[in-house]
Amino acid sequence: MRFTSPLLLFLGMSSQVHHATSTTCLRVVTSTVPEINPAGFLNVFVNSGGENGFERATPIGQYGFYYNTGEDVLEQCYDEIIGVQVQNGHPNGWAGSIETSVHGSTYSPMVCQDNCTPIGGATTSIGVDGDSDYFGVQVKCLNGEACTLVLESTQSQIINLARQEGAVASQSTTYEDHGGVAAASRAIDGNTNGDYYGDGGLSVSHTLPGETSPWWMVDLAPGYSYAITSVKIHNRDNDGTGDGANALTNSVVEVQLQDASGNILASRPLPVGEVKAVYDLNFGSFVGQVRSVKIQKLDASPPTPLMLAEVEVYGWALTQSPTEAPTDTPTDSPTDTPTDTPTDSPTDTPTDTPTDSPTDTPTDSPTNTIKSWDLELTSVSSNFTKDSGDEIALNYKIGKDRDYEVFMLNEDCSTSITEGVVTPTSSTSDIEGDTSNSNLLVSVDIVKSSIASSNIWVDGKVKLCAKVHLKSSESGSVMKKLDRVIEVALDFENNFQTIEDANFAQITLGSNETTSTVDDYIEACTCNNKEEFICNTNVLGVNDFLNVCIRSLDDEMQINYLDSLQMTQDEKTLSIVSNQGLVDGSISSKSKVATQNGVHVASVIPASFFSYDSSTTATVSGVVFLKLSGSRRR
Repeated sequence: MRFTSPLLLFLGMSSQVHHATSTTCLRVVTSTVPEINPAGFLNVFVNSGGENGFERATPIGQYGFYYNTGEDVLEQCYDEIIGVQVQNGHPNGWAGSIETSVHGSTYSPMVCQDNCTPIGGATTSIGVDGDSDYFGVQVKCLNGEACTLVLESTQSQIINLARQEGAVASQSTTYEDHGGVAAASRAIDGNTNGDYYGDGGLSVSHTLPGETSPWWMVDLAPGYSYAITSVKIHNRDNDGTGDGANALTNSVVEVQLQDASGNILASRPLPVGEVKAVYDLNFGSFVGQVRSVKIQKLDASPPTPLMLAEVEVYGWALTQSPTEAPTDTPTDSPTDTPTDTPTDSPTDTPTDTPTDSPTDTPTDSPTNTIKSWDLELTSVSSNFTKDSGDEIALNYKIGKDRDYEVFMLNEDCSTSITEGVVTPTSSTSDIEGDTSNSNLLVSVDIVKSSIASSNIWVDGKVKLCAKVHLKSSESGSVMKKLDRVIEVALDFENNFQTIEDANFAQITLGSNETTSTVDDYIEACTCNNKEEFICNTNVLGVNDFLNVCIRSLDDEMQINYLDSLQMTQDEKTLSIVSNQGLVDGSISSKSKVATQNGVHVASVIPASFFSYDSSTTATVSGVVFLKLSGSRRR
């Protein structure tokens, strides 16, 4: 008989509270209200104003990470929080609170901004679910959607940026007739009347006929980059009813968010062939140093002009201007000014020079590039099998070429771990497709035989704190730090069963295998007796004793108890051990053998119970519980 057994590992993680000198802190906590079944999966992404937009703040999992009732998801501080996205694709929904604190103020809920209901609802109680509903919460984020949340103060700051002082419109060419000069600025004059010549009209921008890819663009007020929530386009509409609003229906029209160099950061297409007086495109609080919004026809056939009654760009200005140098000059920033000054004009020169384009070189081009200071825990894994080298592995995304240091401490993130129990090592590697960041792998080697007597063994779990610091290469000052408490719950229940079933011969039972390792720690076999504990291949006859020896192969793990053992053939099962006790003490015996770190079971095989035809087989299976050496905990 061959026995196998999985050693089941359950990994949990809670975040250590970390308040840096940053201005805005985010706190996400799983609810403690049992009626709403709060425990479930959750992904959290934070947009802190960096060039990558929303970035993961919680560990990676197929559906996210699973959080128990009352468990802290994260509490982390940032220089600025533009928005937070939450998502869960699993039907096991999560519920809790999502709150922020600005400059040390009392925590207050965020508000629903996109893909959640109700818009503007406070996230004191929010449910995030992969299904169609979640009961008993104030705000719902359903069907696996990524829902955007913003600070309550931010919600009130959303305005039409195209109408702010300093915003300048331009277009590829400009049409002129008896209706006047149809300049690009007409599309941001506040007049949404789409009748080109009609009463109250003369407010529609118009490019020249014949262009295959005409465009219109608004450069937002200089001095800031922007978060964009939506772009609303009012079409030319000659009869005022919407039926004549067909100026944008004969081609693919794309709305683009661009940075100061004209790079496309995000885009949305207009619905092809759909006649609408107003198009409202949602960008979900996109942030990526947005400086301009461009509307372009991509494949007009036949070529037709681009005509716009009004363009409204909704969002808010970020607090830090890209034109202003940081108060402390970064020591590892490039020293050379870029040789090409961004002009934020399209790469293709229009056939006709725009009459109303700005003539001055933009003054808000960045003069410095600060390399990434990203520090994010992306995944955690564990391996506590017998021959494991590193028991815990943590992967971080950190700014490329940053100096770093790693500490492993007790779960309070301040007390040292019992000497000699834990040894961390670290290394960095490139991330494919990401030139700004590197992957930091922290491997943690744990002496398993010392766990039970150390201060990382708490309530039947391995608990420790991983601290990572990013430091200035010049001053040595800690610029970013991240503390995470890691919990590993070891489940010592081992299920074992025969892989190759035992064959019954007439009157005898033969064993196909003499021994086999169960998940590296457990060995089970037919044996001579409990005194010798030697595996054998002896033939068993009717009413002979079946001797089974089960033991741990390593002193790190001890047999705690045998919970069950049974023999099965077809629909018949002979239960020998159940709930740690013998089912029939008249034909079976069970005893622990301390010298072998094991347990021995002997039982008569009833002649009348199984078929002994040579073509039949039987399976022996059971459950054994282990415990760490020196520990009373399973």
